[in-house]
Amino acid sequence: MQNRAEAEKQRQPPSGQEGWGWVNPLAGPEDFLAGQGRHVLVTRPQPGLGRTMAALKGAGWQAVAAPALAITPVPAPGEGFWRTLLAAGCKAVALTSAQALPFLANAPRTLPLWVVGVKTAYQARQAGFGAVVTASGTAQALAQLCRQHGLVGGRVRLLTGRGDDGTLYNSALAGELQAERLLAYSVSHAQALPERALALARARQVHAAVFYSSESVRAFLKAWPGGESALLRGVEAWCLSSAIAGVAAPNAPWGQVAVMTDAP
Repeated sequence: MQNRAEAEKQRQPPSGQEGWGWVNPLAGPEDFLAGQGRHVLVTRPQPGLGRTMAALKGAGWQAVAAPALAITPVPAPGEGFWRTLLAAGCKAVALTSAQALPFLANAPRTLPLWVVGVKTAYQARQAGFGAVVTASGTAQALAQLCRQHGLVGGRVRLLTGRGDDGTLYNSALAGELQAERLLAYSVSHAQALPERALALARARQVHAAVFYSSESVRAFLKAWPGGESALLRGVEAWCLSSAIAGVAAPNAPWGQVAVMTDAP
């Protein structure tokens, strides 16, 4: 366990970085939290919800399910779809979320996948894909990597999702690659958050909420009870990226907004 000074030092950006604070949830609760609320709300949908909760519990937190989103996969196309696509000159598929992987259920496991980061890459390999190329964690990095290897236009397809408002994700990435998007899943916002999560917040027993996407931030705040935003003043927002932190920070009175250095 850490003392307060060590914990505050950990929240500082790495050398050469500026902007948001940083936090490592997997380091576990600091010792000065003894006797205080150690509950962490996990806002991501399944299947990631269960994995994140298990990792947080293993680190000493009391993880609480508070999914702000629901994912509906698009039915996976058959083997013939992929044969036709590859015969037409497609060399790879790019994706920015593991939520798109069920769309590839009938794709050949030799199909090259170019993915946004290591966690998506891990899930792709777990699904049996052997040719997985990993970018450094952002859509911009994925675009640059694809362009460097000539994966533009008809040589690549981009799997994407559709938001609650009907807008397709990854428009900038698709534009940079001049690539066709294939709809792999749809996202809808939760109408309400679990009562247990709200009860803990009202009892001032929530230390943080974990966000893996900008959409989850928007959905969480939309579902948060009206007139009770003051409860979030004692809650930290732990975000997967600085882009997500940029959505969280101005839209609620968080006690702290931080980017996770090691996401559970």
